[in-house]
This record gives sequence, C-alpha cells and structure tokens, in this order.
Amino acid sequence: MLKKDILSLNVLPLARELVAAVSTSKLEQEIQCLELVISKLLYDLIDGHSCSLISDISDNKIQLLEFLITTNIAANYNCAATIPAKAVVILPQDNLIYINRYLHYELNIVKQLKLLFKSYTLSQQNNDALEQLKQFSQQFDLPNIDQLNAIHTTSQNRLSFITGGPGTGKTTTVILLLWLFYKVYGENCQIRICAPTGRAATRVKESLQSSINFFTSMNIPINSTKINQFIQDGGNFSTIHKLLGAIKNNIYFKHNKTKQLDIDVLIVDESSMIGLPLFSKLVEAINCNTIKHVIFLGDKNQLSSVEEGFVFATMINILRMNVYSQNNNISELTISKRNSGDIGVFAKAILQSDVKTMIDSLTKVNDIKLLRPNLKDYLSYMFEQSTSFINYINYIVSTNSNTKEAIIDEVFSLFSKQITLCLTNIGPLGCDSLNQYIDKLVKQKINCVNKWYTGRPIIILENDYTLGLFNGDIGICIIKDDKVIIIFSDGKEFIPEILPRFNLAYALTIHKSQGSEYENVNVLLYSINTNNEMCSRELLYTAVTRAKKSVTIFADQSVVLEASKNITKRNTGLLENWRAL
Repeated sequence: MLKKDILSLNVLPLARELVAAVSTSKLEQEIQCLELVISKLLYDLIDGHSCSLISDISDNKIQLLEFLITTNIAANYNCAATIPAKAVVILPQDNLIYINRYLHYELNIVKQLKLLFKSYTLSQQNNDALEQLKQFSQQFDLPNIDQLNAIHTTSQNRLSFITGGPGTGKTTTVILLLWLFYKVYGENCQIRICAPTGRAATRVKESLQSSINFFTSMNIPINSTKINQFIQDGGNFSTIHKLLGAIKNNIYFKHNKTKQLDIDVLIVDESSMIGLPLFSKLVEAINCNTIKHVIFLGDKNQLSSVEEGFVFATMINILRMNVYSQNNNISELTISKRNSGDIGVFAKAILQSDVKTMIDSLTKVNDIKLLRPNLKDYLSYMFEQSTSFINYINYIVSTNSNTKEAIIDEVFSLFSKQITLCLTNIGPLGCDSLNQYIDKLVKQKINCVNKWYTGRPIIILENDYTLGLFNGDIGICIIKDDKVIIIFSDGKEFIPEILPRFNLAYALTIHKSQGSEYENVNVLLYSINTNNEMCSRELLYTAVTRAKKSVTIFADQSVVLEASKNITKRNTGLLENWRAL
C-alpha cells in the first residue's frame, strides 16, 4: 500500500513512540504501516512542509484513508467543524494529511488574518500627509512611485504585505509610514517593530537611523524628532519572541489569544523568515479589534524559514489570486538602487532562470566571477586576491598602536566589506571547515599562537535575553592591555566565557546572512546533488543579493544554472483553508 521510498526515512523511532501512544491497532502489520506513515509526516516537517500529500504516501488513496481511520489515529476534517482530536488529520478533498498541530497553526493564521481585513476611509489628516509625500516625491524623488503607492495602500488597510528585493527602499517606506502614523494618530501612537532574529531586529534599527540621517542631509522637511526618539528607544525593536514574551523551556508565550498585545501599529520585518508555528502565535496575540495597522515586510523571493511553513510568500500569492474579495493589501517595491547594475541583472536572471543572461553575467561581467569549487582555490583567492579580506588581515596586524574605540569602528567597517556564504555548516566546503582553515591561516599571517586575537569574528547561535544577545549577532574580538573582549556592533562588550553558544563567523550559511548586506560576497556551491532542494533558486538569489559591489561564486557553471531551475516547493494547505473558511 505504501510507496517504497518511505522505507528509507530516518525518523522511525519517534514515529513508533507516537503510534504507541495514540493508536488502538493491535496487529503488527498495521502498526508497522502506521509507523511508516507517521515517519513520512515527520520527515516532511523536517523538510519544511506543513503537511504531506496523500499521493506521496500511497498510490491507493481510498485504501490508505480507510486504514488510518480504522486504527483510531486519524480523522477526516470538515472545514465547518472543529479540528478532530486525533494525532493525524486528513483533508481528502485536497490530497493533504497533517499532524494535528500544524493544521491548527494554518487555520489559526487564516482566521486571524481574515479578521484583520478592514479598509479605512482616509481621514483629512491622512490625505494631507499623503499630499505632502507626493510633493516630496516630485521635489526629491523620495518616496519613489512604488514607495508612495505602498504608503497609500498601507494607510488604507489594517492588514498589509509589502514585498521588495534588496535596495528597493523598504526601510525608507517604513520611515515615511512612521511619520504618517504619528501625524495621523498623534505622538502617543504605540508602534512596535519586530523581526524573527536578533540580528534582523538590530539591522532594521540601524537602517532606520541611516535613513533618517539621509533625510536630514538631503534637507527633506520630515519632522524627524519623534522618529529619532522612537529609534533611540530600544524597546521599540525586538525579536518576535521577545515581543510575545518568551517563556524559558516553553513553546508558549506570555502574550497569546487571552493576553494580547496592547499596541496600535505592528511592523514585522524579514517576514519570509517566519516559520508557521511562530507566525500563528504572533497573529494570535494581535487584538484584531483595536490594532490600527499590521504590516508584514519581506522579500517573497528569498529563502523561506528554517522551520516548517511558507507563510509570507503563500499569503501574497493567495491575495493576488483574488481568493478574497479585498485584494488591495499587497504592495511591491521594484525600483532597486543597491542591485540596479550587473548584480541586479544577474539576480533577476536567476529568478527567471534566464540561462543566457546568467552565463553572460558569469563570463563577461567583471564584478561577477565564477571559480572552481575546491578548498585550495578558495583559500588562495581569499589570502592572495580578495582585496577586502587582505585589507582586513593587514589591519589586524597594525592595531597595536590604536585606541580601542578606533579599532572597534575600523574593524567592524572592514569586516562588513566581505563575507563567505555556504550551503551548510557541514562538509568539506561547509562553514565549520572553512572557518577552521581561515582561522588557522589568519593566525599564521599575524604570527599568533593564542586562541583569541584582535579581529577574530564570531556569530551568536542562540538568544540570551539576560545579556541582550540574539541568534545571528556578530561579535569581533578586541585585545587591549592583554584583555580578551568580544564587542558587538551596538557597543556591548563581554568576555568569551559568559557568551551563549557561538561559532566563528568568517563563513556563514546563506540562511544566517538574510537581512544583512556586504560589499563583496563569496558563495560556495560545491557539486552536491543539484536535485536536492538545498541548492535552490531561492538560496542562490538570497546569496547573490547580499552583495552591493561584487559576487564571487565557487561552483561549476552547471550547478549555478541548475540551482536557478530548482524552485523550492513546500506543501501547505493555506490556500485551500483560505478558500474554505
């Protein structure tokens, strides 16, 4: 009855525990069959799907469903009823089968977002503010036409999705939305900005401050006093976990459907990174009766979350398909300043799987290089040809006479000039191996025998709310007066011994790089099985668009071209559930 490839799944022990706990079946053959079905469901969750396709499990759909129901482990779901209290829930008409909790997450998202659908009749203050922005646009070309349309659309709706690639001005749009909200709702308007990771939350704060500085330098008459106050108040920026009130060793939060957030406007950055469970818990904590605006920002073409789900891009697709009567909740920013040149052309070609343009970019463009995917060539390039990395090492050697403050500013500036991005942490060209090789060679270059040296970078791997450090934060070692200190971009200083888990950060996974930008990016796509979705269009696009000036890809040309064709597909029932409810 079951397809043969299910037999190779490696989650069987956990499946056996679940079957033993909830099944009433006594026959050994039936128990083994159940274990394999549950294994498939668990395996798909690990692979990022929120559910499984019945047709992927068995060629005989009717026989499989009858069998599952008779064993008391599963039940069919009718959208008009409550979710059955069974471990497995089946939507036979949609060819979908869920572990119970994940159907609950999807239905919860659908119900909450539908409650947020409400359009506003623009007030006089709103119209006045929008008219003023139009005048700025004509005079300064800021906001541009895409940003102006996004601000207008967002101001009319309680729920909004804004998508755009790197450099399309999402931060500028947020600054102007803050200005508009304070103008329309008054300076007591309670606004919060959150992101999936600590690094992303810090990055949006830094970007907003840079945008305000730019507005000031251009003499654009936006009253930035209140916005500056907003940015300076660190409590206005946080991870989603911190906003909801994470409880140690608990999957639940202090803010939930019974104790909801008391805010007027919620802006969620890097929304494509939010997994299904967290997205569900976030929207559940929003008071749909009192909130004025909920805005999800992100890039629909970027990598999806590491966790299960594909919520941000799926919701944009759902709304564009006119599945719901109101379809004025999406704004797309397309005018890019960061990637308007050769890198932008290459990134667009990746999304379109335009082979000719990709080959032209890889072979004819000075700022895009394709080198062989082996360790020797990579290390040779880094230590002999990569000007930005060589400058970083040379600065490390020359820091002895500088003050600590001068070192901090310069070392962070030089570090951000380049980064190496990998598919995974493991393997010969994974982050773990590369970091060890680079660390060893740097020590040789600077004649250091100690573990720590000025310039040694690390990345935090878990949140520590006590220290104010978050997953994805980058710290750099500074040694002054024989003291080892790890300093972070916001000025926090710690000795290594008290830090949460961390890794070296010369090389990062592409997932970890989301939300960041660098002048020069090195990408390693070694020749693994390109049918594996690990090497996908979204992954390649995300890596390339981290770069502002140049991209060097260590891969066979065939791997790059195949990656652009390999679109990540995740099973989800959001569309079906949206239509049904």
